[in-house]
Amino acid sequence: MKRQLTIMMLAVGACPLFACATTTPPELIEARAAYRRAAAGPAVEHARAQLGTARRALDRAEKEFKDDGDDRDTRDFAYVAERLAEQAEAQAKLQLAQTQQADAERQLELARSDHQHATEQALGMAQKEAEQERIARIEAERKQKEALDALQKVGEVKEEARGYVLNITGSVLFATGRSTLLPAAEDRLLALVDALRSMPTGQKIVIEGHTDSVGSDVTNQRLSEARAAAVRSFLVRHGLTQERLDAIGLGESDPVADNTTPEGRANNRRVEIVIEKAT
Repeated sequence: MKRQLTIMMLAVGACPLFACATTTPPELIEARAAYRRAAAGPAVEHARAQLGTARRALDRAEKEFKDDGDDRDTRDFAYVAERLAEQAEAQAKLQLAQTQQADAERQLELARSDHQHATEQALGMAQKEAEQERIARIEAERKQKEALDALQKVGEVKEEARGYVLNITGSVLFATGRSTLLPAAEDRLLALVDALRSMPTGQKIVIEGHTDSVGSDVTNQRLSEARAAAVRSFLVRHGLTQERLDAIGLGESDPVADNTTPEGRANNRRVEIVIEKAT
């Protein structure tokens, strides 16, 4: 019996040396490679802030992997880090191209010696830029309308001073008293991701959780915060940047209907997505 116990203890003790190695998830491998590419290119000079954000996201994924191995959080953080690195690389290439174009335009202007011709050229350029701005504005308005139309398929959208507010009934996303997203909520939130991606990336998005008045203030506050955080986590996992998203819980403090009726309480149990207007 003592011999068997000794063999079992040796087998357990050997685990850290021989059987406990954790395989690096492919998401983390891809995130590392994406960051190396970005860090070796023009992003170092032309997208330093975005590259720094990608570095911090990768560090977060590395820490999660070091602490907990190949778990879901490691893969999620690595996915976000990869997307941020790709965005930094793309932004840098765009900035570099714009800089090169600007330099070329300055050289062209310097080469022009005829004042009259230069004046006509500048006028023509101004008219062209004005036309381009007009076209760009029309295109932006078209995309904004398409995005709002897409949001209408997710829930009720209204325009307020604080921005566009999308109201999603809580029963669509969560079971009563729970903060775990229902399986049926995924299609609704994926449609929301597609709509938000088509909007200008500079627009901040605030996710607000609301409850009815059933239960204590403390319980409702915590539930609203947990539900807002669950929606935010879903959006981040599917490609939206964490920096763009804020999640807050308002508990039962901002009802939109009478809490004395079942219908009113159902309307008050909601998640609102507030999208600031593009400037």
